[in-house]
Amino acid sequence: MEHDSEPFEQHELPILYEKHLPAQIETHLAAYCDAHDLIAAARTNERDVVVWRLNGQEAFTVKHPSSDDYDGESGSTPIAVKWKPDGSLLGVGWADGGCCLYSGEDGKLVSQHSTSERTDEGLEWRLDLSSPDHETHSGTAPEEGEAQGCTCVGWTTFPAAQSGSMANGKPSPDINGMGELTTEDWFNGADDDVELMNGHAVKKVNANSISQLADSIMTLDVTKPLPSLSAIPSHGLRAGSQGSKFSSQAAVDGIFETRKPASHGIDVLITSGSSGFSNVLVNDSVKIGSVRLEAHSAHSASNSRCSSSAILSDAETDGMYHLHYIDLPLAILGGSLLHVIATNMKRLQNSMTYITQTIRCVQHDFTTGLQFPSRLLDRLKEELDPDEDGDTISNLYHLAMTTSFTPKVLEWLTDIVKDTNHKRWDQAVNTMYSNIQNHIFINLLPALDRLSIATSTLRGHAKLHEGTSKFDVPSELFSTLLNQVDALRLVAQKVQLIVMTEFRQFRAFGKWLRVMIEVGIAGPGSKSAIETEEREVPSLDYSSLLSYINDTMTWSKLAIHVEQAQAMHGSCDKGSFFDHPGVRERSREKTNETLEKLHTLDDLDGQGGYDISMPTLTARIAAQVRLCLESITEWQSKMLSQPTTTPLGEIPSDSHVFDMRMVCPTQDRTESVTKILMGGDDTTTLHLHRIARFHDNTFAFEKENIDLQGEVLHAAFFGVSACIVLIARADERRCYLLSCDLQAPEDRLRVLHAFPTEGGFETKRFVVGGRKGKMVCVVFGAEARAWQVLDLERGGSGGRLGDDQEMHF
Repeated sequence: MEHDSEPFEQHELPILYEKHLPAQIETHLAAYCDAHDLIAAARTNERDVVVWRLNGQEAFTVKHPSSDDYDGESGSTPIAVKWKPDGSLLGVGWADGGCCLYSGEDGKLVSQHSTSERTDEGLEWRLDLSSPDHETHSGTAPEEGEAQGCTCVGWTTFPAAQSGSMANGKPSPDINGMGELTTEDWFNGADDDVELMNGHAVKKVNANSISQLADSIMTLDVTKPLPSLSAIPSHGLRAGSQGSKFSSQAAVDGIFETRKPASHGIDVLITSGSSGFSNVLVNDSVKIGSVRLEAHSAHSASNSRCSSSAILSDAETDGMYHLHYIDLPLAILGGSLLHVIATNMKRLQNSMTYITQTIRCVQHDFTTGLQFPSRLLDRLKEELDPDEDGDTISNLYHLAMTTSFTPKVLEWLTDIVKDTNHKRWDQAVNTMYSNIQNHIFINLLPALDRLSIATSTLRGHAKLHEGTSKFDVPSELFSTLLNQVDALRLVAQKVQLIVMTEFRQFRAFGKWLRVMIEVGIAGPGSKSAIETEEREVPSLDYSSLLSYINDTMTWSKLAIHVEQAQAMHGSCDKGSFFDHPGVRERSREKTNETLEKLHTLDDLDGQGGYDISMPTLTARIAAQVRLCLESITEWQSKMLSQPTTTPLGEIPSDSHVFDMRMVCPTQDRTESVTKILMGGDDTTTLHLHRIARFHDNTFAFEKENIDLQGEVLHAAFFGVSACIVLIARADERRCYLLSCDLQAPEDRLRVLHAFPTEGGFETKRFVVGGRKGKMVCVVFGAEARAWQVLDLERGGSGGRLGDDQEMHF
């Protein structure tokens, strides 16, 4: 279509907000959150992504997980940014191949995985709990620019009706299992026939009703009656990216929330790397499988009405663009069995991370709680001469039995411990025992129960479907995991008893120590000292006091259960991990036997110590959970067929892709039309490619060239049948924001806004977002240090866009 060269009409959209940024941003990595009106963008020369509100107020910042432990000096650079449609998650792809999902509310890390084409065999297996973050690749870190970065992040939410939860045109009954079911829900047959049984009219039950009943029973959430897991207070521990997920009650509730499949459908997340290695996940973190694209992934598109997701690869491999279709088995993914498996896989992952963080907190509380008391006792040890004065225990034991002060003990109590340090000592140890007791009772034991429930459920299905392809995973994996969970539960219960005993002993010791300090300050034998002894000594618990001095003061029995075993440090490969003495042939029976013989064992640092060490048991459980998840993922990956690939024909390799969209014009979800907006050598022409895919895997290609009478700077789809284009006209020294109706060639262009190229707001890129009734266009300045938010709903003479259009973003 030809246009005259006369200047365009001048129109101005209302400017809602204007923001000047303190640092430059990467505008090609900017993403708009339609649900919450947020803008996420990577900062230039930085290793983070910042999320702003439209007015420019910073909401939060997300970084690569490794940056948390190195004050931001480590980590990778972001190369892909994408919001989940409902705004609950922000997906960021990193140059090292990692893909991280962050909470859309506060930016905390929710889950992460890798698109790097390396098998799980190459991942580290941790022997300790020193790092709470996701397993990293063994060997040296990849260099920036290697072909393994996560370049595409895309979500699709398939409604329940499209994922197999609709039968005979009627919605399935509620399957939340919380009292919303009625017996009449199962008598929803196609006819109203009745039959006589013993003289009574009974409605017929069809096979579909029985199937729905079976599905509802299968998906009952047995964890609903259980109390919610509590937030994990870190008490100063550097939680790391994984542990910080459990710092608030709201975050914990969100992580362990169980969604109802009947009302929410299926969330499918597809991430693809620059090497072509792509992952398919459901529920945001449960990996179904992986596929391999023989090209560099560049852009992705999907539609909730289509069962395929399209990935466009760039032309770096063979000089030609390719379109790859990943077909999703929605009927299977939407089935009750897959829902149960996906839900419990997610529970395994989250519960394991929760348990690991709890054990790390227990270790931290134990270590920090004894630091100050140990320093005070060491001062007394330094003052005592072992040959003449004896050791610390004998001196304090003698004082407790005789109330006779030796000069060095008296000096230590009155000059070093005194009242101030006694309060610090008392507070440190009381806090330590209280925190450990709470961690075990409130955090660890409930989490182990939930882990056992999820494991038992998966084991039940594995046994039920043993020998079939419905759930082809060995049940022995889950039996081993249950055995190891029981072992950790036994040790946790033992730790509870030790804490209760030692806590009682310390309270008696602390009360006695306060009395001895008062006596020492008053002067042994003085009237004031005698009055203090007569008043306080009768109420002292000497049995607990003497037990603490003799058995606990210098060495707590918690140490063998809480501290990391000497030989369980670092990481190794899979073979070395399972050959390690701390992992090999360990079971609940051995743990129980070791606990029963605890007082008679001499070498707890040897083989016996592994069976009763909570960090060691946790490392074993984490490894077994990983084996279970890998086995399930291997089975699930069989559902995915190899992607269907088609070249896009003669497209110049230097063409630039502006935007990509998929639509489903028919009720047949196997048919789709993928639309691609491109710019080419002719900078004044916008190229629209339409690729139709039919159910028999045949394709139809259509290309349309749109002459815009100006240099095309950027373009993006808007609504169903329109796009917005930013052009620059050198003769007018002005940029224009245009709307282009892709279905009306005779009158397709309309000017929305004009920008002066000199002396005003210069621009080269924009993003469109929002929802029907509140659509905006965020236009970035040419220097990527400012933006203007234009109101597309109140365009004045420029007109409203898409009054009769259904918005799909």
